[in-house]
Amino acid sequence: MKRLISLLSFILIFSILIVISILSTTGYETNRFNDIVTKKIIENNQNISLEIKKIKFKFDLKDLSLFLQTNNPKFKFQNLNLPIKIVKIYIDIGSIIKSKIKINKVNISLNKIDSNQLKAIIIKTKPSNFNSLITNRVNQGSISLELDLYFNENSRINNYIVKGNVKEMNVTVSKKLNLKKTSFNFFADNSDILIKNIKGFIDGVTLKEGSLQIERVQKEIKVKSDFVTEININKNNINKYPSIFKDIKYYNKENNINASLTHNLNIILDETYKVTKYIYNN
Repeated sequence: MKRLISLLSFILIFSILIVISILSTTGYETNRFNDIVTKKIIENNQNISLEIKKIKFKFDLKDLSLFLQTNNPKFKFQNLNLPIKIVKIYIDIGSIIKSKIKINKVNISLNKIDSNQLKAIIIKTKPSNFNSLITNRVNQGSISLELDLYFNENSRINNYIVKGNVKEMNVTVSKKLNLKKTSFNFFADNSDILIKNIKGFIDGVTLKEGSLQIERVQKEIKVKSDFVTEININKNNINKYPSIFKDIKYYNKENNINASLTHNLNIILDETYKVTKYIYNN
């Protein structure tokens, strides 16, 4: 009897391992959940539109959770067509047994977007100073983006996390100055924005080891930035800077300015984005 129980236990454990191995690698393709998942996601979320073709049932070994994966779906957020690469829909295991699907999280990975595609998307959004900055100042670059949407018991989005990176971005600072080959990583949720590993250069100035943190605390917005600049301004590029430093009445084109500076900046803004306090040192 003990041998039989041991054999059955071994077969059961072996079968479970086989199923987990299959689900964590190739997955199990099914169309059973297509309509259910689509309706559940757009339920109570009028800003979202989703059209799914094929779904794979998979298992995430890292989070020990089940999820549904679909590639290249038609996804709209606030009437914007987003170039989606992969969508992973994490579901509550208990809800499957009860035949009432509960979605905990949706992970969305976008294909790399270049500056022209980004501008086309931004044009369709609500106008803002940030949008104007991108459409008028950004000339080149690409962005990789991953989005996590978290759902509550009523299938409404109650939190989100956005992360990704920007590479080879060129930004027009003035008629004579351009911020070139800028790159950084970013992370944001509904309260904080964190930008790290900021790098780039303007003629004569190299920006490196930069970071920027934006935190919303009650009715205030706190901005903190740390970065290093290597400065090498000489007679070949000094004539590009008077347009920025208009208050400087005199400069000698034969002067050379060489410096390595560490900058620390703290700014507090009120709810109208008015600066109420700032501290800068280097």
